[in-house]
Amino acid sequence: MATIGSLGVGSGIDLNSILNQLMELKRRPLYALQDQEKSIQSQISDYGSLKSTVSSFRSSLDKLKYASDFNAFKAASADDKVFGASVSGISTAGNYEIEVTRLAKSHKLASKRFLESETVTPGSLTLSVGANSMTLTVDSTNNTLAGLRDAINKSEDNPGITATLINEGGGSRLMLSSNETGTENAVVITDQATVLGGIFDTTNDQDGDPLNDVDGMAQVVSQAQDALLKVDSFEITSATNKVEDVIQGVTLNLAAEGKAKLSVTRDLQKPTDLVQGMVDSYNKMRDKIESLQKAGLRGDSTLRQIDSMFITEMTTSAKLDGLKNLFEVGVTRNKEGRLAFDKKVFEKALSEKGDQVANLFTDETNGFAERLSGLAGNMLRYDGMFAVRQDGLNSRLKTLKDSQERMERGLEEAESRLVKQFSTLDTTMSRLNSTSSYLSSQFMYR
Repeated sequence: MATIGSLGVGSGIDLNSILNQLMELKRRPLYALQDQEKSIQSQISDYGSLKSTVSSFRSSLDKLKYASDFNAFKAASADDKVFGASVSGISTAGNYEIEVTRLAKSHKLASKRFLESETVTPGSLTLSVGANSMTLTVDSTNNTLAGLRDAINKSEDNPGITATLINEGGGSRLMLSSNETGTENAVVITDQATVLGGIFDTTNDQDGDPLNDVDGMAQVVSQAQDALLKVDSFEITSATNKVEDVIQGVTLNLAAEGKAKLSVTRDLQKPTDLVQGMVDSYNKMRDKIESLQKAGLRGDSTLRQIDSMFITEMTTSAKLDGLKNLFEVGVTRNKEGRLAFDKKVFEKALSEKGDQVANLFTDETNGFAERLSGLAGNMLRYDGMFAVRQDGLNSRLKTLKDSQERMERGLEEAESRLVKQFSTLDTTMSRLNSTSSYLSSQFMYR
C-alpha cells in the first residue's frame, strides 16, 4: 500500500488513515477471492490425500489376484531331528510316513602320511567328479602337500573338490572332499599311481580296513553314498539330503536316520492376511471419505459418487459358479459403512471350498479383486474421476488467480489516484488555512 508520510500535514487532517480505510473497503472483494483460492487449494489437497488412499486400496486388491496364494500349503515334520519339510510348489493335503534309512554322504579321500620335510614326486594328476575333471601338473612349485592343496583349490578347472590338510602325530595327509553328496559325485583319481608314488592308493592297505588305517597308507575317509528313504512303503534314493518333489511340491531336508510323520495341510494364514489387508485398506479409505465429507469437501458430489460406486461393486453378486458374495467368506459391511472380517468363516470356507474362494477373488472377469481393482484403476486414470475433478479445481484456481491479479492492479491504480487527490486536497487546504490566518491577523490590527 503506497502512502505519503507528509499527507495531511498541510490540512491537519489524518488523510493517511482515511486513505487506508478507503483502500481496506476496496480490498474486501480481493479478500473474498483469496478465501476462495485457499478453499480450492484445500480441496485439491483433500483430493490428493483421497487419491492416495484409493491407490492403497487398489494395491491391497492387486495382491488378491493370484489363485496360488489361496491354494498354498504348508508341510510339517513330526520330528525335525529326522527331517525338515517345506512346500515350494503346488501341492495337496495329505499325511505320510517317512523313514530315513541312510543319509547321502560326500566322498572323502586322504593321502598317505607325509613328514613335513617330504615332497611329492613331480608328474601329473587327474581328478574327476562325475563328468568334470582337471589335470594337475606337479613340479617344484607345488610338490608339497600344502602346494598341492593350494593348486587344487585355486584351479579354474576344479571339478568340485575341496583340498585340506589333516595333521596327525606321524605326519600330515592331503584330504580331498567332493563338494556334492551321492555316488555319482565320488572323487576319481587317475594317472597318479606311478608318477606320484600312489599317494592316494588304498589297495595296499595292510590292515584291510581303509577307514581305520594305522599303517601310513592312503585312506578312504568317507564313502560316497546316496540317501535312502521310504515314503509310506515306497523306497526312494537321492544323491543329496535335500529331496524334492517325491511328494508333489514338498521338499524334505534329511537330517538323521529314523522315522517321522509328515503332514501337508492348506496354509490358511497367507490368504487370511491378504483379505484382512483388503478390509483394513478399504476402511481407511472409507474413514478418509467420511472425514472429508464433514470438512473441506462437505456436499461434494464426486465424493459421494466414489463412495457409492465402491459400495455397489462390493455388494453386487459375482457371476460365478459356487460362491458369489463376499459375505459368504466372512466379509460384511456394517451400519457405519465399514467392512468387517470374520476369519473363522473365511478359513472354514477356504478349507471346504478352496477353489471357489480363490475364484471369488481371482477370476479375471468376475472376481472381486479384479472388479474392485478395475474400478479403482479407472478412477485413478489420467482421464478418470480424480483427474477430471482436479483439472476442474485447477482451472478455477487459475481463474481466481487471474482475477486477483487484475483486481490488485486496479487497486494499485485506485490508490494512486486517491493519493494524488488527497495530496491536492492537502495542498489546497494548506493554502486556504494560510489565507485564513492572514485575514484573521489583518482584522485583529484594525
